[in-house]
Amino acid sequence: MTRLALGQELATEVEADAEFGWSIAMDADTLAVGARMEDGHDADEGVVDVFVRGGGGAEGGWTRQARLTAFDAQTVTGDARFGDSIALEGDVMAVGAPYEDGAASNGGAAYMYRRDGDGEWRVQSQLTVAAGASGAHFGVSIGISG
Repeated sequence: MTRLALGQELATEVEADAEFGWSIAMDADTLAVGARMEDGHDADEGVVDVFVRGGGGAEGGWTRQARLTAFDAQTVTGDARFGDSIALEGDVMAVGAPYEDGAASNGGAAYMYRRDGDGEWRVQSQLTVAAGASGAHFGVSIGISG
């Protein structure tokens, strides 16, 4: 069982209206927190902060390992709301961006990441809807298994 210390603050820099904590996913000693309305290169682009537990044991503190931004995913447009949904299992993470305009207006996208041996999260693939599927909001809910 994994426990979080009550009252512990996670060190991150987000805007007041970024909706930090809109989505969260946790697996073992890794915690991913979405801030889907964080402004990056464009308004409401979104980010995901990844924290790892350090110090050993259930009492160890959480430190930020990475900040994944829509810009990291290469093709995300403004108002994508990257981080609207997150799924995490081991070293694999899926991040939803349901307002991504890549294949269709508000068609949505999901981004698959893998953490390498150096603790770096790298984009493995982008999943999108078919062209013409405007308003599908693909990625609004996401899950991974195995």
